[in-house]
Amino acid sequence: MQTLQRACRLRIEEAFQTAEAHYNTTIKRVPIVFSNQQKKTAGTASYTRCFSTGKLTGKQIKLANSILRLNPEEFVARTPGHEAAHIIAVELFGNAGHGHGRRWKEVMGVVGQKAERCHNMETAPTRKGVQYRYVTTTGQEVMLGQGRHAKILRGAVYTMRGNGKITKECYTPANPTPIQAVAMAANAKAKAPQANKPQSKADVVKAQIAKMKGAGYTLEAILGSEKLVQIVAVDAGLTQGLCRTYLKNNWRKV
Repeated sequence: MQTLQRACRLRIEEAFQTAEAHYNTTIKRVPIVFSNQQKKTAGTASYTRCFSTGKLTGKQIKLANSILRLNPEEFVARTPGHEAAHIIAVELFGNAGHGHGRRWKEVMGVVGQKAERCHNMETAPTRKGVQYRYVTTTGQEVMLGQGRHAKILRGAVYTMRGNGKITKECYTPANPTPIQAVAMAANAKAKAPQANKPQSKADVVKAQIAKMKGAGYTLEAILGSEKLVQIVAVDAGLTQGLCRTYLKNNWRKV
């Protein structure tokens, strides 16, 4: 890993020296930091702003160790020069060099790189943080991360605009629940097939009526046949007398 980090430092220094030769000036160097916290962003260039003049100056370059480890060649070829160009553009052109505008693109060309804003490199998976459920003093439910949760347990009090305060007494339930697990459980419950409701006697009779109508039977023919009435009665769990009533009441509904 140290070899890769050294290669990044050399690429940044090369970019600075190339820009100095091209613009015939001296450009201030900034600290280079390798971060274990950055997971999705390959690199960042940060600045400080003068309070009196509002002018930006370079502060530091931060590079992501995890992305460097996963994409060593592409990372070294792309990211250090990209972030160095940000610092160089601001040092040379002030506020006009901030961002991915014309001046940054110009510097990227000078240091020998394509002016591409985003990367497509493989990134390390981020850790899913645990969320803690609180109910504020006014009854508003909020979810807080581990950092704030720890501070509240140590006695910190948070004020929610229009929604009261959060103290350690507001924490509920006793066990933390990851929000993602809650969402997955809710989705699983929503998608779970519901058990079929048992058919009512009327539904069974209607189903038999539909079959018999399809076979060409009339209501009079069915009521006049003890065998047909018996078939429907057994299927619906009715007596023959009650079955005849169901047949009469539901015949026109099918």
